[in-house]
Amino acid sequence: MTWSSSAGIGLVDQSVVWTSRDGASWAQVATVPHELIDDLAWGDGRWVAVALSDDQASVHSEILTSADLASWSTAATVAERLRGVGFGAGRWLAVGDPADGYSDTLGLSAPSGRAVVHASDDGASWTPAATVQTPGADGFWSVAYGGGHWLATTAAVYVQNSPVTVFQSADGSAWAVSGAPLSGQTTGSVAYGSGGWRIAAATTYPADQATGLPATEDTVIDAGTDAQTWSTSTPAALTGRLPHGLAFGGGRWLLGSEDSGMQNQAHSLNTTTVSASADGTTWTTAGRIDGPLGALAYGDVVAGSPGSSPAPSATPAPTATAPAGGSGGSAGADCSAAALQRALDAAGLTGTIGTDLACSAGWATAGVNHPEAQTTAVFQWVDGAWQVRDRTAVCAQNVLPPAVQPAACNSN
Repeated sequence: MTWSSSAGIGLVDQSVVWTSRDGASWAQVATVPHELIDDLAWGDGRWVAVALSDDQASVHSEILTSADLASWSTAATVAERLRGVGFGAGRWLAVGDPADGYSDTLGLSAPSGRAVVHASDDGASWTPAATVQTPGADGFWSVAYGGGHWLATTAAVYVQNSPVTVFQSADGSAWAVSGAPLSGQTTGSVAYGSGGWRIAAATTYPADQATGLPATEDTVIDAGTDAQTWSTSTPAALTGRLPHGLAFGGGRWLLGSEDSGMQNQAHSLNTTTVSASADGTTWTTAGRIDGPLGALAYGDVVAGSPGSSPAPSATPAPTATAPAGGSGGSAGADCSAAALQRALDAAGLTGTIGTDLACSAGWATAGVNHPEAQTTAVFQWVDGAWQVRDRTAVCAQNVLPPAVQPAACNSN
């Protein structure tokens, strides 16, 4: 989960790491402060992530490493905007945009027209490996290895109807376009598994003519075996979903997505739906996580480390897990309406906290008064302050104490 303040809602920039044995039940194992992780991969006994630092003085990225997902260290800082990382054939690649081709102005970016590639043999020491021309598009968005070669995707994400273009490389240094551009879709997370490739991309429907708002997007799945020819489908279970991560492992595919109708897409108030597929074509909902997805990957953790657990049974039963953001410890929790109001304001939400509030064991709920209606908000006490949580997700996870649950989950 990547929690960002770039939407102006006042949350601290950080990434929260969750693990799951089955894709349904998720447990938080670490918080990585001041880093917005964009991609994550496992290989050769370690995890590697690429992250955009919350230091906005200049465009730069950090490459992070971990052996157990709990403790992270910075392996390298590069003067580019990295978005993807992958491992294959004994080599790591990290890909993205050049620094002078990326702009944080209003969160928008003109196409950079070229991609940067960094390489490492051990995940610790990194060197530039290539600059790749991507005419009319951004740099590489995603990268993966399989079938003896690398694939990377690119698109002009802020240009309407810009297709996804696939690039292929045998060594990570020399790259060439692979197959025809994939029209009607944008971004594109690529992964390899079970002898084939999958790309999860978002549709590029035109804006709603009546409201002028962006159209609700769907997730499309591109399937291929040779990286030249692709079969595109729009699974019914992924309609109205915006994809943010794709991975293969344990004999199946997992996809993380958010409701594409949300106006604060990819920011801190969104909940991630985790979908699963045995063939990468037919998808069903497996679980949910309370937060916006930054990256999704399959790998291993050191035995006995946080997040590791005995192998699941053949039919694992989902268990309730607490939402992201901390332990929720209640020591010193200020249960006043004024404290909850500060949390509501910090989250950029409107309304006034009413008097009908309940508080217990690091959780609180309160009615929020609006000019013509009342809503219900749920809060968790994290690191000395209240944070707003997704009420639907929290109630579905059944983690609220008895003193809070009825008011939070049984109201309109």
